[in-house]
Amino acid sequence: AKFFMNLDVPEEFLREEKMLETFQQYKELQSQFKATHTHLEQERQGRMNPTELQREVSQLDSEREQLSQKIQQLKLRTASDEGFQMLLEVTSRLRKEQEEEARIAEKLEVQRYQLELAEQL
Repeated sequence: AKFFMNLDVPEEFLREEKMLETFQQYKELQSQFKATHTHLEQERQGRMNPTELQREVSQLDSEREQLSQKIQQLKLRTASDEGFQMLLEVTSRLRKEQEEEARIAEKLEVQRYQLELAEQL
C-alpha cells in the first residue's frame, strides 16, 4: 500500500527540469508497479491448490477409462458393418480438422495478445 500512495511535491520543486523528469519517472514506475501488482493478484486467484488438481486428475483418468470402454464396445458392435467404417474415417478426419482449426485460433489469440503488448511498449 505504501507504494500506491502519491508523493506531494511542492509546485516550486517541479519547476526545475531535472526534478520534473524525476517525478515523471516516479509516476511511470508507480504505474508499472500497479499493473504488475494487479496481474500478480489475478494470477494468485487463478491458481488451484494441489489437492484440487489431484482430484481433477483422478476424475479425468476415470472418464478416460470409461471412454475407452465405450469405444471398445462400439468397435465390437460395428466391426461387421461396412458403411460404418467409412463413416468413422470421415468423422475422424473432420474431428482432426476441427482440432487443427482450434489450435490455429488459439495461436492467433496469443499472437494478437503479444502484438497488443508490443504496441503498448
